This record gives sequence, structure tokens and C-alpha cells, in this order.
Amino acid sequence: MNKILKEILIIFFIALIIALIINAINPNGVSLIADASLFEVDSNKTLDVSNIMNDPYDTTTRKPNLFSTTEKTKEGYIKPQNITLSQAKSLFDINGLFIDGRKPVDFTAGRIKGAINISYEEFREKPQEEKIEMMRKFNKEGIIVCYCDGGGCDTSIDLAYELAKIGFNSVNIYLGGFLEWESAGYPVER
Repeated sequence: MNKILKEILIIFFIALIIALIINAINPNGVSLIADASLFEVDSNKTLDVSNIMNDPYDTTTRKPNLFSTTEKTKEGYIKPQNITLSQAKSLFDINGLFIDGRKPVDFTAGRIKGAINISYEEFREKPQEEKIEMMRKFNKEGIIVCYCDGGGCDTSIDLAYELAKIGFNSVNIYLGGFLEWESAGYPVER
């Protein structure tokens, strides 16, 4: 029995080393170190929303990029921006499209007023063409704010990047999420 266990461990470690080597040389390999920038929020970013009223369904007009950034990822899409509670409220006030990435049951239990639900778990499983078709009714230049519960919830980050990958150029990630929004006394629906 002890000899079989040793052989299993040897095979396991050889397979692990091979997998790590293949992942390292693959240009589309999975990063083994978390990207801390996904969770950084620059609270010094100011939003000039004085002359903007967003219409998420108006697919004919271009909206300015509120953060004056066109930082593109190596894959060629504009990187979603992390925003604070006050920045999220500013975008809410100009009719930004708030997208709740949580499961429908959580969305139904409570959400930011006017938000729509696109469950990341369901969205990520769709083929690219279906994602594009599903989002066709929204302005690719319009202001989008993705959120989830907040705290340890990464759903908003994942959903925001999925939207950016299909061509949405003003995607924001509200890391504080529903819990922080509700605690601040901002408008919610149940």
C-alpha cells in the first residue's frame, strides 16, 4: 500500500510540473498570481458629470469616457475602472446603467434602484455571439456600472471584463456593491 501511495504522489507531481510548464509557455495561460490592480480604487479620480445624461439604450450617440482613460489591455479592450461609492452615486445620478452580476434570487431580494440583472454565472457560459446579441440593445459607449454584494464578491469584476471584451468602452466596477450602497442609504428596490 505504501509503495502505491508513493507512485501516485510521483505521478501527481510530474503531472503538476508538466501542467505548470505548459501554462507558463502558453500565451493564453492562466495567471497564478492574483492581479492586485483589479481591486485598487483611485478615489482621487474626479468625475465631471455636469453636462452628461446617459441613455443606456441610445445606441447612436457616443459618451465621453469619464475617467479620460483609454488604457487598453493586451487583448485590445478598454480596461474597466474601479469606482468608489461617491463615484457610483454620481453615475447613478446621470442614469448610468447599473448591472447586478449576482444570481437572480439575490437580485430579487434587493438591488440598486433601476439596476438590471445579468447573472455572471449564466453570462459566462454563453457563446460570444449570444453575449453580443444579448447586449446589442445597450450603447457600447454608454456608462455601465457593474456591481455585486461587495466585500469578497468578485462577480462584478468578472462581469465588467466580459462586457469590455465584447466592446463596451465605459465599464465601471463598483466594488462596494449592494451592501455598501444600501448602508449609505441610497435608493434600492426589493
